Amino acid sequence: MAEFQEDMLFKNVSDEDASILLGFLGKKSKKVNVWTKELRHVDPKFFKPDLILDLDDENLIHEFQSTEVDDDFSRRGHSYVAITDQNKKNDKEVNLAVLSTA
Repeated sequence: MAEFQEDMLFKNVSDEDASILLGFLGKKSKKVNVWTKELRHVDPKFFKPDLILDLDDENLIHEFQSTEVDDDFSRRGHSYVAITDQNKKNDKEVNLAVLSTA
Protein backbone atom coordinates (compact mmCIF):
# COMPACT_ATOMS: atom_id res chain seq x y z
CA MET A 1 0.00 0.00 0.00
CA ALA A 2 1.44 3.37 -0.99
CA GLU A 3 2.20 5.95 1.62
CA PHE A 4 0.26 9.23 1.53
CA GLN A 5 3.46 11.14 0.72
CA GLU A 6 3.98 9.06 -2.42
CA ASP A 7 0.49 10.02 -3.59
CA MET A 8 1.45 13.68 -3.17
CA LEU A 9 3.80 13.32 -6.16
CA PHE A 10 0.76 13.48 -8.42
CA LYS A 11 -0.66 16.66 -6.90
CA ASN A 12 1.67 19.03 -8.77
CA VAL A 13 1.72 17.55 -12.26
CA SER A 14 2.72 19.97 -15.02
CA ASP A 15 1.12 20.09 -18.47
CA GLU A 16 4.20 18.33 -19.87
CA ASP A 17 3.96 15.59 -17.21
CA ALA A 18 0.29 15.15 -18.11
CA SER A 19 1.22 14.67 -21.79
CA ILE A 20 3.63 11.89 -20.80
CA LEU A 21 0.93 10.26 -18.65
CA LEU A 22 -1.52 10.40 -21.58
CA GLY A 23 1.09 8.62 -23.70
CA PHE A 24 1.21 5.77 -21.17
CA LEU A 25 -2.59 5.56 -21.29
CA GLY A 26 -2.67 5.58 -25.09
CA LYS A 27 -4.71 8.79 -25.24
CA LYS A 28 -4.08 11.61 -27.71
CA SER A 29 -5.03 15.25 -27.32
CA LYS A 30 -3.69 18.41 -28.92
CA LYS A 31 -4.63 20.44 -25.84
CA VAL A 32 -3.46 19.36 -22.39
CA ASN A 33 -4.29 21.68 -19.50
CA VAL A 34 -4.01 20.54 -15.89
CA TRP A 35 -7.31 21.81 -14.49
CA THR A 36 -6.89 20.29 -11.03
CA LYS A 37 -4.63 23.15 -9.90
CA GLU A 38 -7.61 25.52 -10.08
CA LEU A 39 -9.92 23.12 -8.25
CA ARG A 40 -7.64 23.02 -5.22
CA HIS A 41 -8.80 26.57 -4.41
CA VAL A 42 -12.37 25.36 -3.86
CA ASP A 43 -12.88 24.34 -0.25
CA PRO A 44 -15.54 21.62 0.09
CA LYS A 45 -16.35 22.87 3.60
CA PHE A 46 -18.30 25.70 1.96
CA PHE A 47 -20.56 23.25 0.11
CA LYS A 48 -23.03 22.40 2.85
CA PRO A 49 -26.59 21.41 1.98
CA ASP A 50 -29.48 22.70 4.06
CA LEU A 51 -30.68 19.35 5.36
CA ILE A 52 -29.59 15.71 5.07
CA LEU A 53 -31.95 12.95 6.23
CA ASP A 54 -30.94 9.32 6.83
CA LEU A 55 -34.06 7.39 5.73
CA ASP A 56 -34.85 3.66 5.56
CA ASP A 57 -33.27 3.13 2.15
CA GLU A 58 -31.61 6.40 1.16
CA ASN A 59 -29.75 9.45 2.34
CA LEU A 60 -31.86 12.39 1.17
CA ILE A 61 -30.37 15.85 0.79
CA HIS A 62 -32.89 18.70 0.90
CA GLU A 63 -31.88 22.05 -0.51
CA PHE A 64 -34.22 25.02 -0.13
CA GLN A 65 -33.79 27.73 -2.77
CA SER A 66 -35.34 31.18 -2.97
CA THR A 67 -33.97 31.60 -6.50
CA GLU A 68 -34.54 29.70 -9.72
CA VAL A 69 -32.67 26.43 -9.99
CA ASP A 70 -30.39 26.65 -13.03
CA ASP A 71 -27.26 24.98 -14.39
CA ASP A 72 -25.04 26.75 -11.83
CA PHE A 73 -27.11 25.33 -9.00
CA SER A 74 -27.12 21.92 -10.69
CA ARG A 75 -23.32 21.85 -10.56
CA ARG A 76 -23.43 22.81 -6.88
CA GLY A 77 -26.00 20.05 -6.30
CA HIS A 78 -23.60 17.51 -7.79
CA SER A 79 -21.01 18.70 -5.27
CA TYR A 80 -23.47 18.17 -2.39
CA VAL A 81 -24.19 14.63 -3.53
CA ALA A 82 -20.52 13.76 -4.09
CA ILE A 83 -19.38 15.16 -0.72
CA THR A 84 -22.24 13.45 1.13
CA ASP A 85 -21.60 10.16 -0.70
CA GLN A 86 -17.93 10.28 0.25
CA ASN A 87 -18.64 11.01 3.93
CA LYS A 88 -21.70 8.81 4.52
CA LYS A 89 -21.59 6.20 7.25
CA ASN A 90 -23.86 3.66 5.53
CA ASP A 91 -24.32 1.85 2.21
CA LYS A 92 -27.45 3.76 1.14
CA GLU A 93 -27.60 5.81 -2.05
CA VAL A 94 -27.59 9.59 -1.87
CA ASN A 95 -30.36 11.59 -3.51
CA LEU A 96 -31.04 15.33 -3.78
CA ALA A 97 -34.41 17.08 -3.52
CA VAL A 98 -34.60 20.79 -4.28
CA LEU A 99 -37.53 22.93 -3.18
CA SER A 100 -37.57 26.37 -4.80
CA THR A 101 -39.92 29.22 -3.97
CA ALA A 102 -39.01 31.07 -7.19
